[in-house]
Amino acid sequence: MTDFQLPEQLQRLLDRIDYVKQRLSQQQTLFSNTDQYTEWLTRLDEFKQALSDQTPDALFLGQETISQLITYYPQLTPLLPRDLLWLLGGDCLHFMPDEEIQKFQMLEEQRFAAQDAKASFDWDDEVSQLQPTQMPTSPGDYH
Repeated sequence: MTDFQLPEQLQRLLDRIDYVKQRLSQQQTLFSNTDQYTEWLTRLDEFKQALSDQTPDALFLGQETISQLITYYPQLTPLLPRDLLWLLGGDCLHFMPDEEIQKFQMLEEQRFAAQDAKASFDWDDEVSQLQPTQMPTSPGDYH
């Protein structure tokens, strides 16, 4: 999986967390109450801080947070950047169809090949060019 020792990989993940927080603020009405909404924002902030501090369990905390968010609020899944699930790995991969996982695996191979060749590789550009796969619409659609 992705090596978060690289500053650009860590920054990419931090950016995705900010994006999720922004999108959640636009969907606040989907939460049962303001306290629940605030709790999710706090959990995302804790995850972001753990990443920034490079705590050993930061990725596990992120996997747990995003997996629970999807489990409790599956309607929010389309708001999540797909590469966030890939970057976190672990349980988050269960929310991705096999075809999508294969596409991200190919992107990682291309990234490493470009790194070995000392060539440029724009992850965001490459991700934006991926053909979107059909998103799961119910919890039963996940594997």
